[in-house]
Amino acid sequence: MVSPLTFQMYYSTTMLIIVLGGGAGTISGVVFGSLLFVGLSEALRIAPEVRMIAYGLCLLALVFWFPKGFAPLIDRFWSFLGERK
Repeated sequence: MVSPLTFQMYYSTTMLIIVLGGGAGTISGVVFGSLLFVGLSEALRIAPEVRMIAYGLCLLALVFWFPKGFAPLIDRFWSFLGERK
């Protein structure tokens, strides 16, 4: 059942970070972003206040240093591995 509680600020922020962090428009980036940020969320489950601060810092880092997300880094990594063979 869909209700307004489904879209709380925490869940909306998590989805935004996963999509932007992985790289919008790429499947591999979104999968990587979900693994990374859900893992971060689970690691910080004991301190919810710290979790939101960490999410805010992640968003700032993504906006300033990784505007296209982690997808270009993943692509470079795979191309580097392909060149080594």
